[in-house]
Amino acid sequence: MNGALLKKEENPTYLGVKLDKQLRMTEHINNIKEKASKRLNMVKRLASTTWGADKSTLRQLYLGYVRSTMDNCLPLQAIASEHITTSLDRVQNQGLRFICGGMRTTPTAACEIDANIEPLDIRRRRALIEAVERYKRIEKNHPNRQTIDRWKSNQRIQQKSLLEVGKNLEEHYHLPTDREPITRCPGPPP
Repeated sequence: MNGALLKKEENPTYLGVKLDKQLRMTEHINNIKEKASKRLNMVKRLASTTWGADKSTLRQLYLGYVRSTMDNCLPLQAIASEHITTSLDRVQNQGLRFICGGMRTTPTAACEIDANIEPLDIRRRRALIEAVERYKRIEKNHPNRQTIDRWKSNQRIQQKSLLEVGKNLEEHYHLPTDREPITRCPGPPP
């Protein structure tokens, strides 16, 4: 490009997302998992059985410092295989048990309720639904809206697309189809 040779990368990074050949998000989710695990270990150092931060402080630290990294590109995580996303769920489960003071055998659902923290799989699905809805509500001449409107299911590959997963979620949750477009102010706010 412009006289410079471009290096071929096995897993290039585009807009902060580490891509792989089959778009399974494996590399990206592994990077997120490592980063979240390191951050969780740092949060764990702030509390002990006899001293340290209380439950509400640990919860806020977890949400702001650890889970914020796991929320990176949530709509894209929705198309990753369950096997891959389970590794992120394990990090969240460790954090939940730490916040609640639970043992390894404590059920994850009980820790989620006690800590008032939403499961990651629900967050992934909701983020994908919100992204698709946002694109369906923008102006008709916008490229994202045109992509959504022209999309047709193609079953020749095993990997599902974001729009296919979004369509399945839309049917599963019986979302309304009569949408109001997003309105924007024509000029600067008063």
